[in-house]
Amino acid sequence: SVMNGSQQHGIGRLDVPIREQPGVFVPVRIGRDSWIGERAIIAADVGQHCVIGAGSVVTKPIPDFAVAVGVPAKVLRFRKVDDTVEKDLRPSVIGHRPSAVSTLNPQPSTLNF
Repeated sequence: SVMNGSQQHGIGRLDVPIREQPGVFVPVRIGRDSWIGERAIIAADVGQHCVIGAGSVVTKPIPDFAVAVGVPAKVLRFRKVDDTVEKDLRPSVIGHRPSAVSTLNPQPSTLNF
């Protein structure tokens, strides 16, 4: 399960108990083709094609193609992408391009073991 930490308690008024103050909603975006590990908590935007490790707590935005883990989540490295796929996956592109999909999701017959 993934927990989205975008709903927070208001704490601005001292004359009203915290549990009775209206919540503060901050929208959180998760980019396409991003993989979120089990029990991760997402409280900031996650870019496209990212991997977030199980149990990680994302408190700051994670850039495209990043692999991030830990509490708080830190970028370990970036996923390797060849120039053709990277060009086809520009953030402004909506939908999918066949060359990008086939490169990122190879058919079993094209895998090298």
